[in-house]
Amino acid sequence: MDSKRASTNTSQVCCTLGILPLFVASLAFAGGAGGSTVVAGYRFTSFDVPDAGPIGTVPHHINNAGVITGGYIDSNFIEHGFVRAKDGSVISFDAPLAVGTTDPEGINDAGDIVGRYFDVNGFAHGFLRDNKGKFTSIDVPFAGTGDTLAFAINNVGTITGWYLDPNFNAQVFLRSKAGKFTAVNVPGAAMGALSMSINEQGVIDGVSQDSNSVFHGFLRHIDGSITTFDAPDAGTGSGQGTLPAIFLVGDTDNGLNDRGDLTGAAVDSSLTAHGFLRTHDGNFVSFDVPGGGVGNYNGTWPGSINSSDAICGTYGDENDGLNQGFVRNSDGSIVPFAAPGAVQTSPFDINDSGEIAGLWIDASGTAHGFIMEPHGK
Repeated sequence: MDSKRASTNTSQVCCTLGILPLFVASLAFAGGAGGSTVVAGYRFTSFDVPDAGPIGTVPHHINNAGVITGGYIDSNFIEHGFVRAKDGSVISFDAPLAVGTTDPEGINDAGDIVGRYFDVNGFAHGFLRDNKGKFTSIDVPFAGTGDTLAFAINNVGTITGWYLDPNFNAQVFLRSKAGKFTAVNVPGAAMGALSMSINEQGVIDGVSQDSNSVFHGFLRHIDGSITTFDAPDAGTGSGQGTLPAIFLVGDTDNGLNDRGDLTGAAVDSSLTAHGFLRTHDGNFVSFDVPGGGVGNYNGTWPGSINSSDAICGTYGDENDGLNQGFVRNSDGSIVPFAAPGAVQTSPFDINDSGEIAGLWIDASGTAHGFIMEPHGK
């Protein structure tokens, strides 16, 4: 990966890996109003952070207690973090040294949050905000002057993400609760590697890109060994291949569960995305949302999997290519859905209770957060 300068935002980092077309739609953040209704068998509640401006509110992750974290953009186009409790109350926050951006990405069941912020010089740093509100900056010591971006934390306190090395190549790291850093060197990753998911055992998944710009999935096991893999539908040309659910909609996803099952998309030779479930024993199940488009990175893009192998994600509609949401239940049935009044709907994360967090975009281009709770629970 040979980016000249990738500190301004994640999209620049992903662009160096050829991923930018996969989440352009999600960068047009969306919005909405409050209130609950029933959508696809779920109680659907839209919410906005009170100080959000016209760009809106962007949830990233929901933990097993139903607590949501994410970011919002104020009227001065400054991004701040927020945490939304199960009762709907919201606290906003900024990393102490942040200038312009505080971007929470992951939260564990204790309420510890990780993310990134930018300093006065435009460099990115990771952060840990514990459940008492204390901040710790995270900078990979072997990154030189490159950026550090923290994206996921498990209940043990282990953090994963990536950094830019002295050659501006993206590399994956692990940080223990005690603060020890470990580099993750993925075989064949000539153009870099990224990771955003970690399970309770400390296993991480991610994507690498080889010298021919083909994407491959990988798992890094707790003993340090790395398994690379390719989904059956994956193409073998530039911009094609296997992408575990880590940045398919431009935000943090949780594509790996504690059993070791994971989800993601395979981009075929026509640049159509097909969803997959890879079980812990290495078997693949492919699936497509009915009505998904073809070509131009349309198709099925899983974003998150829970302990029951329920999967949520987005799909490109065959009529207009705009993203809408879907849930694939543990029995394999697929339910497409759209938020009421939405131009686009992007579910990002599903927890073990089946609660789903995401955003929807209204006709004015404003982003609104939502939570979907299984109806009747």
